Amino acid sequence: MFDALQVVSLILVVLAMVPAFAHALELPGKLQLTKDAYFAVQPIYFRDSPSQVLVNLKKLSRVGSSFSSHFPQRAGVAVRMRPLQ
Repeated sequence: MFDALQVVSLILVVLAMVPAFAHALELPGKLQLTKDAYFAVQPIYFRDSPSQVLVNLKKLSRVGSSFSSHFPQRAGVAVRMRPLQ
């Protein structure tokens, strides 16, 4: 179980780092743009409206709740953590 948790946490960290890495890879191309071209291209990054962000958060919460339903907590059973080696 502990090994699976490490794999899941590693996958989540990698998924969290992908946007930052993609942003860093785009930097040389952005530096070559003129000021007018840069501001013309910027709106494509902000196409989600605030209501769409809320819809995406709702979808994400459904994924989290469905994931937690696969691992039900048993009443009266304490979870014992193993120390890191």
